[in-house]
Amino acid sequence: MIYIIILVAVFFIIGALSNDDESVSDNTATRNYSYTTKLEGKYLHLSMDTIPYGTEVVILELAYQGQNVKSYYDIFNDEEGNFITGARNNNNNGPYSISVPINALILTRNKDITLDFNITLLKDGVILDKLKSQEEIRISSSSFLLMEWFIPTIKILAYYSIKKGDSNDSKSWSKDNIKVIKNVFSNHIENNPEERDFLKNQMKILSGTSIDLRECVKDFNNRANTTNDKNTIFYASARIIINNLESGKWLHIEKGLAEIKNLSKLMGISNEILEDVYSGFETLENQDKPTEASDNLKALKVLGLLEGATIDEMRRAYRLKIKDFHPDKYTHLPESVKLVLQEKAQELNLAKETLRF
Repeated sequence: MIYIIILVAVFFIIGALSNDDESVSDNTATRNYSYTTKLEGKYLHLSMDTIPYGTEVVILELAYQGQNVKSYYDIFNDEEGNFITGARNNNNNGPYSISVPINALILTRNKDITLDFNITLLKDGVILDKLKSQEEIRISSSSFLLMEWFIPTIKILAYYSIKKGDSNDSKSWSKDNIKVIKNVFSNHIENNPEERDFLKNQMKILSGTSIDLRECVKDFNNRANTTNDKNTIFYASARIIINNLESGKWLHIEKGLAEIKNLSKLMGISNEILEDVYSGFETLENQDKPTEASDNLKALKVLGLLEGATIDEMRRAYRLKIKDFHPDKYTHLPESVKLVLQEKAQELNLAKETLRF
């Protein structure tokens, strides 16, 4: 089972946050940067356009009336039970945009309140600077679902799950890929029908949409504290890609490797993790062709087609061939011949079922 990694924003920086102010680097004197906020429904978006070069992580903590703000959900709280969120940047150059799930916070609803914002900028676990300010917001009474927060993660996994296959022109989910996604969120959907239904409906919606992977990863990084650890999601994505190869949906390992390499760049995955994933592809490459992939190729051969044939070509070939084996055409033939023709018709129908057109 793939586990959710909680409070990723805290990763290596808990110790750094607890240091005294003198641990702040010399960059603290240069405060020529600012941020803007925008309230959208259940989220407050904080954007920073100009920050010290090399900043890798931006951490945000909130306080109300002198007390640290807490969340109803443990995954948004640090070890002391206080809310913490943040954003990571793989390119070390901003801008940063932090998404704050305000409806998940234990705060007064439907009333203007003033929050203290404590922002920390970090590089390699070292504090570059700290900012303090206040923001007035109004939180609605709307309820909050964790699966809403995880939408960027769901989209990344769905991108590979429903990506068109080499011999299938339609988007489709496989049981194995659905299982991977459910495992990622098992701690949140188990014994929670509302969260489970939201995930299910989101997957249905995504089946009919075009997913921009680059934007998904960007949104993923804007929710760096609890949006599953990037290595966990990278491994899950790799598992889905391998599933696509093993099932025959994708026929070329090179395609899977290209997808993995692209995702690793977008997410800023370390070479160590990337090599670990590559080893899984090497194992796959050394195996015989997956059974289902072989079945697909055999089915195409029955139809008289080659690898890479489109759905329309499959349907056309099937219609032409099945006519030759219609029972009405061989009622006058000997039983032995009828049996052979029936077997041929069954082969065509099995090919149709295998290729799912």
